[in-house]
Amino acid sequence: MIINKKDIYNMSDSYRYYMRVNWEEKPIPIATYLDIVNNFMIFIFKQLFSGLDIELPCSMGSMLVRGRPIDPYIDYKGDVKGIAPNWAQTKIYWLKLAEEKGETFEEFIKRPRSERPLMYCFNEHSNGIMYKIAYTNDNKIINKTFYSVTFSRNNKRTLSKMIKDGAEFLIKQKHN
Repeated sequence: MIINKKDIYNMSDSYRYYMRVNWEEKPIPIATYLDIVNNFMIFIFKQLFSGLDIELPCSMGSMLVRGRPIDPYIDYKGDVKGIAPNWAQTKIYWLKLAEEKGETFEEFIKRPRSERPLMYCFNEHSNGIMYKIAYTNDNKIINKTFYSVTFSRNNKRTLSKMIKDGAEFLIKQKHN
């Protein structure tokens, strides 16, 4: 599915709607509007990171932080599945292997994938639990495929730092 730039809306676009609705009144400047919206989003994420689930108005779904136990396994080909690679540690390891073999890093990464082992994230800091910020719309809205939420890298990093500092959130259980 190709998404046109006109199909993606942000806070500045909501200001245009605000201006259209309030065209007879004296609207507030865009800087003030965006400051209000940004402060509201900071408030929302503080509530989210304190462990609350945020229910969006008009049955638009909810935002929440959930964890799930990682369940790594080895498939029939011998590849590790169900766990994310730790790319920072992998690159350090590959640099070390390239140095031991007397190659440059660029030469080493051209080797076949089977000769370049990966390092994996086992999330020891959170006892093997992988957390994420999620948006769920729970089948409440019509044409729900048109709605999506992408969380900023800054919010994801804030959550990661909180978890590394010892914060815990609800864990999604497997249903058998």
